[in-house]
Amino acid sequence: LAQIGGGPGAVPPGTREQVLCNLGTILARQGDFVRAEQAFGSAIDSAAASGQAAILGQAWDSLGYERLKRGALPDAERDLLEAYRIQVLRKDPSLAATLTHLSELRQKQGDLHAAAELISSALRGSGGGIPLWYLYFRRASILSAQRKPEEALASYRKAVEAARAWREEIAPSDTLRSSTADGLSELYGPFIDQLM
Repeated sequence: LAQIGGGPGAVPPGTREQVLCNLGTILARQGDFVRAEQAFGSAIDSAAASGQAAILGQAWDSLGYERLKRGALPDAERDLLEAYRIQVLRKDPSLAATLTHLSELRQKQGDLHAAAELISSALRGSGGGIPLWYLYFRRASILSAQRKPEEALASYRKAVEAARAWREEIAPSDTLRSSTADGLSELYGPFIDQLM
């Protein structure tokens, strides 16, 4: 990481921060949360110091999401709200991702009404790197938790349709198409359960 800095032949602005943010995500997925949080912290500090607001919002969102997945809800909430604040001020297109993560947080906190509002906002501003199928899947999960089975089923169906289209768009070859099926497996189980 020390080599990703200024000086002769320096990388373009924001590259160091982006690499640190990506490193944080990789380390978190490998279970090395101490080093992941250090990488995210470095990305946040560097992005704030250099005025890289887009990467700053992304780094807060990524840190918050990794903490959310680990169940560190108070820390995740703080991080995601900071990402939200930065992204709203910038009218950042990646706001949909943060809204989705905040929706997941609120659902885990038991605030299904807020979770539903947030996922609806994410759907209205769909994009931001979150596949449309995942947004419908999240909405279906919330509707199911709200004990609205018909609406949940309709949203699961939209998720499956969007997933099929996404899979065809993102993975034109047979090899890639079969590997994306693994990523979609979390969608089909709840959909089938809702059908029963």
